[in-house]
Parts: sequence; C-alpha cells; structure tokens
Amino acid sequence: MTGPLVFITGASSGIGQALARRYYDAGFRLALAARRTTALQLWADEQGFSTGRYRIYHADVSIIDSIVAAGQTCVAAQGVPDVVIANAGISIGMDTAERGDLAVMAQVLATNTVGAAATFHPFVAGMVSRRRHSRAARPWCLLREQSGADSLLRKPARRASRNRRESSDDLPGLHRHAADASQSLCHAVSHAGYPLR
Repeated sequence: MTGPLVFITGASSGIGQALARRYYDAGFRLALAARRTTALQLWADEQGFSTGRYRIYHADVSIIDSIVAAGQTCVAAQGVPDVVIANAGISIGMDTAERGDLAVMAQVLATNTVGAAATFHPFVAGMVSRRRHSRAARPWCLLREQSGADSLLRKPARRASRNRRESSDDLPGLHRHAADASQSLCHAVSHAGYPLR
C-alpha cells in the first residue's frame, strides 16, 4: 500500500482518534500507537478502516524503551512516517507544597516532555535524511501542547560523533499542537504538501 504515512500516539481516544479518522479520510496510511490496543482495534474496526492502510502498535510514552521500540517497529513495517504527532499526554492537578505531588509532577514530565522527545527519536534521522536527499520530501512533526516540551525540542543537541549542532530546525517545521487541533493540523499538512479535504 502506497501513500503518505502518519504516526500518532495516544490514538485510542479523543484527539488521537479524531486525527486518525481525518488522516485516513485524506488518504494517509496510519501508524497508531497506544497503551489500550484492544480498544483501539475495536474502534478501528468500527470505522471500517482497510487492514492494508493501518497498523496498531502497543506503546507507553512514559517508558522510553516502549515508545522507541514502537517507532522502530513502525519504520521496519511501514517505513519512515511523513508526519509524526506526539499526541499522548496526561494532565493531573498538583500542589508543589505537597511532598507527594512531586511524584505526580515526575509522572507528568515523563509522559508529556520526555515521552514526546522519545516519540520523535526513532524517526528524526530518517526524516532529516529524506529531506536532504529529496526535494519532494516534506517531513513534518507536530507536537501536542505539553508542559516544557516545546523548549526542550527547540534546543540544539550536540552529537558525540561529531563536533556540530543539529536540532529540529533541520526539519521544515516543528509545530506545537495547540487547542485548535483541526486548524493546526490543516495548516501544517497543507504546507507539507498533503492538503486535508
């Protein structure tokens, strides 16, 4: 099956499902990652998705090895995505005056910030390489609005193998996926050359 590929985390409910539906209708192949894969499979069946156009991957974005493995499996099975959406995240109220809430904060950061970075990790090298070797390739990463993740992903990272800096700026765009998901999605995908109709 040919066609552009989108990788979406948190795809078993809410915005993740809405994005999956919209991308599918636009002709994309789907790589859907979630902890609740049984629920996700039931939903995909209800949508009538063609089995040749989507795959489901079990992943917990709060566990680095889990989400990285899911991404690597996606690349092996479906190829390097054209769009990556780090949608999975949690929102839990906390009070820093409460000692027990510091553990809650650690959980939120592990999921929303480190988890987002780990989501992109398996794909960045392939997307950057494709961008450099093909003018037609327009890889995009979209990021759900998550505490601290935007500043983390904007900072250039130093590679140990060579004395140079490389960051998400090597991609044509890295956008925060804010409250108006549909508007951000249409804007980003349109500029990537994949208009959603």
